[in-house]
Amino acid sequence: MAATELEVSRLRRMVAEPTATTYSDVSLREYIERFSLMDSDGNDPTEINWTPTYDLNAAAAEIWQEKAGLLAANYDVTVDTSTFNRSQAHDNAQKMARYYAARRSMGMIELQAEPHVATDPLDDEV
Repeated sequence: MAATELEVSRLRRMVAEPTATTYSDVSLREYIERFSLMDSDGNDPTEINWTPTYDLNAAAAEIWQEKAGLLAANYDVTVDTSTFNRSQAHDNAQKMARYYAARRSMGMIELQAEPHVATDPLDDEV
């Protein structure tokens, strides 16, 4: 199942993109669907009974990081008596990326125990 219109709308607000000029609903839906989560019943996204559940904070962090990359070339400039701090947009995008990255869902790693194989110290002698 795809991300809902409500999720797309919420992500659009999270990344300060009120119109579809830069990010279409389809592209935002793709960002959302990259960050699927285990649902509240413990079903993994690969399972048939999975209820679509997504990490919007992770999607927002990725978009803000992308926006920061696009703004990286901006520089501060002073013309006559006016100063334009264009780098502030880049700094703000990075702050927003960190903000949402800090709020993303925690991941889980499954560890498999393997038996320890003892080596004979005499095998190393020549």
